[in-house]
Amino acid sequence: MKKQQNVLMGTGCWLVFAVVLWGVWQNAGWVHRLDRFGYRLLQPTTPLRTHFFTVVTHLGDPILLLPFPWLSSPSAGGVTSVAGDCGLPASNPAATAW
Repeated sequence: MKKQQNVLMGTGCWLVFAVVLWGVWQNAGWVHRLDRFGYRLLQPTTPLRTHFFTVVTHLGDPILLLPFPWLSSPSAGGVTSVAGDCGLPASNPAATAW
């Protein structure tokens, strides 16, 4: 059941990406409106906001997460290798290396 949910969520993410990519390629007006909305959401810039979003960006760095192995343990529902995400066999060394 969990694998099916992961596949559905991954497929949904790819579809959203494809729609946005198509919109950018077509130079669609809704893409410009979405971009302006995101820009206004972050304005005015302040040193506090800049620091906050810098920290949020660094928290998504996989290198930063390496010291926390429980985040990738199977019992915690994490991913043990990249092989499960991209279809590569787990025996492939390229599948487990970042």
